Amino acid sequence: MELYEHLRELRTKAGYSQEALAEELGVSRQAVSKWESGTANPDINHLMKLGELYQVSTDYILFGDFPKTNKAESLVSEVKTQEMPKVEQVKNPSVNGIIWLALGILAILILYYATNGF
Repeated sequence: MELYEHLRELRTKAGYSQEALAEELGVSRQAVSKWESGTANPDINHLMKLGELYQVSTDYILFGDFPKTNKAESLVSEVKTQEMPKVEQVKNPSVNGIIWLALGILAILILYYATNGF
């Protein structure tokens, strides 16, 4: 099931009209209509608001999986039964920069205390 289908299904199950949902989210009815026709997608903030409103996870809205529950065991069992894609290591230049900066400061402090005494 595609995102737009999930959005339409959740709205109708919750008993909202497109207009009522739009008012609840602070968007136009046309925006909701575009989301449900697949011509546009809601941004992450609206997805989070929709999850709170419908009491489901954003994963459920996006993929139809992982319904929000208070029982961690059921979530863990669902995750175990699904094949998870392999995640490649992502190199983040900003994190690398922070690490190098910290190492540089540490080296300067060591040199300072080594030459001036502790």
